[in-house]
Amino acid sequence: MLEKLAHLDGVPWSLKHTMLVDMGGIALRFLPMSTKAEAGAARPEFEVKQRILKDRNKIPLFIKAFCRRQGRLLNWCGKIPWDLWENHVEHASHMEGDRQPSPTGELQTTAESESQTKLVFSKADVAALAGNIWILDSKQLAIARKRGIIERMPDIKEEAIDDKNKSDSLVKILAILQVSWLVVQLIVRTINNLHFAQLEITAVAFGATAILIYSIDFTKPQDINVPFYMDMHKVVGYDDFVAIAEAAPITYMQSKRYYMPTSSLHDLIDYRDVGEILY
Repeated sequence: MLEKLAHLDGVPWSLKHTMLVDMGGIALRFLPMSTKAEAGAARPEFEVKQRILKDRNKIPLFIKAFCRRQGRLLNWCGKIPWDLWENHVEHASHMEGDRQPSPTGELQTTAESESQTKLVFSKADVAALAGNIWILDSKQLAIARKRGIIERMPDIKEEAIDDKNKSDSLVKILAILQVSWLVVQLIVRTINNLHFAQLEITAVAFGATAILIYSIDFTKPQDINVPFYMDMHKVVGYDDFVAIAEAAPITYMQSKRYYMPTSSLHDLIDYRDVGEILY
């Protein structure tokens, strides 16, 4: 779907781009509305909210807890370019009021659970979107394009991704050849009834797994620590905010964070609405 959307927008796209997105390598960075945007804004009340949150008393408790947790984890990294965005904090507060029981079994408000509109999401997902920088996965990026949060898919050439990539295809190929040579040696020794150590069998087992991983992730960029930023002057509406939050990937073995994810389960895109998006 991302490839079709990119083709529609006239920008390059490949599997490497999709892997980059799921690594957290593309970030939306919200900025105050420009003069041009302000002049054409249909709702000027958003001009004030399209800024860093100044009044810290307006921060909901679940966002404060999220920020404290992130501070403990990231204080040693120095200043992180993430801050609470007034419009997003307002949406997050509203969304928390509409919250329903989530798959993790967290307790929600009973009154809202009986309403017609049922929202299922994680507090951490909403808190991470309360800032001025959004790290979206591939499904969220497609939703953002469909809903007009971004007007155009990111225009990133593969050469730019390779420039940030710290992996070397030659090293991967040499590792595969080394393991393959060990497998050949063991096969020859088996045919000739020669003994070999259990340690060699273990090395082959791990090597076979490594070959599978290298084959699957051969085009995946490695250790990209600085994402590609897309500067945004767009005011995100509440419904769009909810759609992005509900499509957040499920993290495992770690808590939700607002920077580039290292371990998360990314949901598949429903291809039934491809025609709706493209036409």
